Amino acid sequence: MALHPYSYALTILIVAAHVIGCGADAPPGNDRNGMLGSPIDQGGGAGTMAPGTPGVPGMASSVTGDDPFGNTNAAPTELPDLGIAPGEECKSPTVVFVIDGSGSMCEVFGGSTRWGELRAALLNPQGGLIYRLESQGSFGMLLYDGSVDLALTGMAATGTPAPACAGAGAFMRGMGECPQLIEVPPALFNANAIDTAFPQAELGGSTPTDKAMNHVVDQLVADSAGIPPDMNDRFIILATDGQPNDVCVGGLGGDGLAQQQAVLTAVDRGAAAGITTFVISLAGGDPVLEAHLAEVAVRGDPWNPAAVTYSPADPDSLVSTLLTLLGTAFGCNLE
Repeated sequence: MALHPYSYALTILIVAAHVIGCGADAPPGNDRNGMLGSPIDQGGGAGTMAPGTPGVPGMASSVTGDDPFGNTNAAPTELPDLGIAPGEECKSPTVVFVIDGSGSMCEVFGGSTRWGELRAALLNPQGGLIYRLESQGSFGMLLYDGSVDLALTGMAATGTPAPACAGAGAFMRGMGECPQLIEVPPALFNANAIDTAFPQAELGGSTPTDKAMNHVVDQLVADSAGIPPDMNDRFIILATDGQPNDVCVGGLGGDGLAQQQAVLTAVDRGAAAGITTFVISLAGGDPVLEAHLAEVAVRGDPWNPAAVTYSPADPDSLVSTLLTLLGTAFGCNLE
């Protein structure tokens, strides 16, 4: 999906908002080298708004029902029974999902949307990966988006969010109130807390990925103070569908080198502290975004010469991608 200079994206580093609708598809999945490995634990807490970030609680609409604008959304794909392979002994990592909640997450993906299928893969009570693995590892979540500039949105001839994909909450927050973060600190048995905090519909705003990544790296570094690095492997899984941008500065910060570099700087800080960052792109093959995310993936996993961005083309390959990445974090085969 080619993006306009002022288009907005999505990334896995999420406040509830309604969407009006949209359509499109996504790209083919890469694979890693199949190897797994690394340990950890720690964390605690329920879903909270990050300090100093505004939001619009209570505005989530169901992925399977009509939103206030009369838009009917399809149900996400049903998941198979997933879990740890028989006989496998897994480590206990800390994994934080950083998820872009921008308006373009409402693009069609499989039988639902990018947002809906990602949420189902992680949090379907009958097969979602976080529910299946919550007793083995500490899971956390940061959902994020930013404000929407009505003037810039109206100027966008291509890409998203067009007005049809922007959440009502993103407009209501107004300029300058950015980023919006929904955070659940990592902990064992954390699936219900994450499920409760994770809205059924994307937040609908812009994509301040650098701000979200810096926030998560800061928290993980602080939480692991005093823990030996070889006992404290930590992982970030970033999921996004667009270029990082910054409408937090009065509508003047579009997709640009400054925002991309700030993401890389955050990832470098994480790597220096022993935090590995994996990257999932749901952008539909946009070459400019793919080039940026490829660099994020390499810098986020500097010890792995085969580090790549994963670009799943459909819900099944999204689940396979998540299994590969979580298998790496847990150090065992997942199925």
